[in-house]
Amino acid sequence: MVDTHKKGKAPQSKKSKTTAKRKQPVKPTAPPAIPPSITYRFHDTPARDRFKEIRSYRVIQERGFLLPKLLGNPEFEQVITARGWHGLNDMVFQEANKTITLEFYANARFSGRRYETYVRGKDIDFSPQAINDLLKIVPPEQCDVKRRRETCESWDEETWEEVKSLFCVEGAQWQGSRRMLLKADFKPVAKAWASFVVQPLEGTSCSSEIPLAQVHTIATILDGSPINVGELIANNIVDFAQGNKKAIPHMSLINWLCEEADCELYINDIETKMMKPITDNYMEAFLKAYLERMQQLGAEEEAGPQPQPQQPLPQPQFVQGEGSSQPGAHAHIHPMMLD
Repeated sequence: MVDTHKKGKAPQSKKSKTTAKRKQPVKPTAPPAIPPSITYRFHDTPARDRFKEIRSYRVIQERGFLLPKLLGNPEFEQVITARGWHGLNDMVFQEANKTITLEFYANARFSGRRYETYVRGKDIDFSPQAINDLLKIVPPEQCDVKRRRETCESWDEETWEEVKSLFCVEGAQWQGSRRMLLKADFKPVAKAWASFVVQPLEGTSCSSEIPLAQVHTIATILDGSPINVGELIANNIVDFAQGNKKAIPHMSLINWLCEEADCELYINDIETKMMKPITDNYMEAFLKAYLERMQQLGAEEEAGPQPQPQQPLPQPQFVQGEGSSQPGAHAHIHPMMLD
């Protein structure tokens, strides 16, 4: 059975470290006297080729909670404070350095070490311990997210339904043999935590669905059970660095790791905007969407199953040359991305 009685109150058996505080980085206003060489930016030729491959991948824009503007929803600040997550929440600025993040991922793929990469002459440690130390988070002895993922295969039907009801509007259904839930079906508080989990905490290439792995993380937050943040983030970075998912997560954290290592910034580094933080206004929008979804699912249940319309044959998609504005075409490549 899934324990839901704690409702988001985090365990307080261990005292958090002093709150982490990231400083806003300042880009140089002039190019370096000597342009950086390719060997300075990349571990080897395969890493440089990987950089060229991933530069068109979708950036997972991140967002945190703007706590001063969540006075109508104080439970978020309570959870963040109890868990010592202020550093994790506050590290997301309005923009993030995309170029240095791509170099991080490109070199990580060929570093030969699970939690190490190379960025602009610096070796970067992104191990669970390094991430927890950066965020000033004391890791628990056991991560309940890991336990849930390892034991869920033996859950009975009642437990699966309980997990779904914890998150979703009545009438929602598991998708793909219980491998994900639709984000549109989430209750307001669960949707806010889902947004936080799949952006700064555990990136996913999905956009409208929440995969089962992240469902376990959100459930652990709502239950108030222990979470090893550094372990989740480090392993998520490895998954994207070594795998074939066409998305780039954790830009804010990676930027911070590089800042702590004194990696150089260049005037031509490309910046990517992050999402606006969650406020009371967003929570009101989530509530409105939730009520509309309830009505929609209720109407569908009353109407019963409908015959499926015949789907037209898909039309071939033509993509114009580089720089085209047509969906799917590559955007103009910045000079910093051509090396």
